[in-house]
Amino acid sequence: MPLKRNTLMKLPPEIAWPLFVVLLLTLGVLTTLASLVASRSDGGVQVVEDYYQKAVDWDKTHDAQAASDALGWSAALSLTPAGEGFRLGWEIRDRAGQPVEDLSGTVQGFRPERAGARFEAPLEAIAPGAYVAHVPALEAGLWDFDLSARQGAHWFHTTMRREVGSAPHPAVH
Repeated sequence: MPLKRNTLMKLPPEIAWPLFVVLLLTLGVLTTLASLVASRSDGGVQVVEDYYQKAVDWDKTHDAQAASDALGWSAALSLTPAGEGFRLGWEIRDRAGQPVEDLSGTVQGFRPERAGARFEAPLEAIAPGAYVAHVPALEAGLWDFDLSARQGAHWFHTTMRREVGSAPHPAVH
């Protein structure tokens, strides 16, 4: 015998309405807990070290970057897996396209969503205008590679953003 629509299970109103209110309150609590877990999943709030001093020194930093840009030097970055880590290859040329030699400096790696450097590695010359830095294993995703190098009185600074995956990457200018 088929069931009639009226004989399906019905809750009396004195039970249905309080149950509905409890369901809404439970949904609100679960949504709040899910938001809390999601907000802490990436490490939470990031604090920039010495933020006040960086703000005070902004004019000096800006002037130093302008002097670096005025050199007219360019850099190309290649990123290849090497053993347990990666090899960052830098090709640095002057305004005329000639290799820039005798640089000494460092490369720092940052995740764009993080406040501090994840690694710092020395720059090593391997040929005229060609330099490498060996860095630890990098998790997949976006990375900012910050090159800071000196040649006598000249200071060169550039930052390049790359997406790191599992396959080798060609040079990016």
